[in-house]
Amino acid sequence: MNLHSLHATVRRSLPALAAALLPVPLLAQVPDSIGVPVDSVVITPAVPVAAAPVDGDSALREPLSPRSAFIRSMILPGWGQAEFDSYVRGGVFFAGWAGNWFMNFKNAVRLSEARNLFDLRAGELRDSLVTTSSNPDSMRTVLETTDLLDTTVRADSAGNDLRKLVRGREQQREDWIAFTIFWILASGVDGYVTAHLADFPATIDVETAMDGGVSLRLEVPLGRRRP
Repeated sequence: MNLHSLHATVRRSLPALAAALLPVPLLAQVPDSIGVPVDSVVITPAVPVAAAPVDGDSALREPLSPRSAFIRSMILPGWGQAEFDSYVRGGVFFAGWAGNWFMNFKNAVRLSEARNLFDLRAGELRDSLVTTSSNPDSMRTVLETTDLLDTTVRADSAGNDLRKLVRGREQQREDWIAFTIFWILASGVDGYVTAHLADFPATIDVETAMDGGVSLRLEVPLGRRRP
């Protein structure tokens, strides 16, 4: 074999050799031998695309609207304030609401006990009027149709005291219910205002005094005066 035929053989085998050395995914990119030289094939290595890291700050929830803050604070006092990290004010409203609910429950128990004692004393007075009457059946009719029993209870010292106790417990129940509603409404309004002032550059603190009073302190930062 002379030098010319050797050179032709090597040149014909170059495409097959290049195809064998290419990676498998790139074989489909190598054109066949229809007049296209192997030197014109550009091999581009595949670069894996890394997934972009998820930033925690980008997944933050949207700020609570004033209406939602109002509704949440009405459902559970202090809830709307807690959504804006106002835990002190939220705790004050929650404590006031929970304390009034406890007093409502406590007063309901006392009212039930007072009513039971009053009914017991009124029953004793009623039985005494019936047994001491010359006509028990007629006395029962009179007690059911007139206010004789109420007059007798008022005239009785123990019965009158129990009657006043029942009236006092009922008045306390109305007061505690009104206080509870006040704390709910105040919490709702404060939650609404807190949502509106979320972007306001000021802080509002709730301070409790030694005598049990509550005061609000507003701090507004002032910019420095330029020279």
